[in-house]
Amino acid sequence: MNPPPIPARNGPPPLPLDEEESFPTTKVVVIVSVIIAFLILLLLAWLLADHLSGVGRGGTGAGTGTVAGNGGDGGDGGSGSGAGGGGGSGKDAEDDGAGDGASAKNDGSGSAAPEDDGESRGDDLERVDSSKSSGSAGGEADSQSSEDLEPIPLKKNGSDQNAFFVTPSPQAATPSGPARAGEEAGSAEFFGASAEGNRFAYVIDVSGSMAGERFEKAREELLKSIKRLKKSQSVYVVFYNDQTFVQPRDKLCVATQKMKNALKEWIALATPQGGTDPLEAITRSVSKHPDAVFVLSDGEFGNMVVDQVTAANKDRVPIHTIGFRTSATTLQELAERNRGTFSRVD
Repeated sequence: MNPPPIPARNGPPPLPLDEEESFPTTKVVVIVSVIIAFLILLLLAWLLADHLSGVGRGGTGAGTGTVAGNGGDGGDGGSGSGAGGGGGSGKDAEDDGAGDGASAKNDGSGSAAPEDDGESRGDDLERVDSSKSSGSAGGEADSQSSEDLEPIPLKKNGSDQNAFFVTPSPQAATPSGPARAGEEAGSAEFFGASAEGNRFAYVIDVSGSMAGERFEKAREELLKSIKRLKKSQSVYVVFYNDQTFVQPRDKLCVATQKMKNALKEWIALATPQGGTDPLEAITRSVSKHPDAVFVLSDGEFGNMVVDQVTAANKDRVPIHTIGFRTSATTLQELAERNRGTFSRVD
């Protein structure tokens, strides 16, 4: 007996796979897969190399050592200890913790010197601009700790990259005079020129013509004048050549012994060079609202400087000028038009 016939499926039977037509498609898929895998391997290799390079750089950077220390605060002497911190390739950072520190009143990053010895050098460089001008209205000065009065280099070996300069920043006008309400009248003297008051600015020429004996004498007299100031008085020092250089704090500062020591170190770093342009230095000093400004120079400058300084000196702050081995007419005119005196020194 014959088996019953198998019923036909719905629709047409599936077409057989054509092996000759499927081969090219399979080949393309394989090639594309290989290319993609190769690109992925390249990407992974690049990422790995970049990661290893970053680790190398990080290790080198971590080698920068930092120095910290505590110095004695005694007037006649003190001691301090320094320690360096650093990782990676910076294994030598520890050695940076040794060395001579500033005075006993300074940051104590090594062995401290006596209070009156300010001949050590600071290594920090700061470019000061108008955003850092923090002189308060009325020339109000504050007391400072030695830690935030690091001496700042002017120029070393004539390198412009070690210069820092400032740009003007207007401040509110405040009356100035020999003595203000609640203050005891004081005085200051510089190269024989004297002034009354408690707030004094010194504007010193450090142009190339001042090099040698002239600047040594100017520096000596400047330090003497600052040393005579009392704690109730304030000081502001500006150097100028064809740029303007301000003291570590761009404001009138209380004449404490710590401040005097910091200024002594900073002043020792000055190197006369360049041209002469006192305009910014004088107008900036006047803007601090001192009771008097002392201006020292060894040469002439344009009459325009006299006109612009006089116009900017709205408080009529006395400006006393000192001609170092010169009787420059512009110095005389500057003093006459700004309630000051002119002195010639040889």
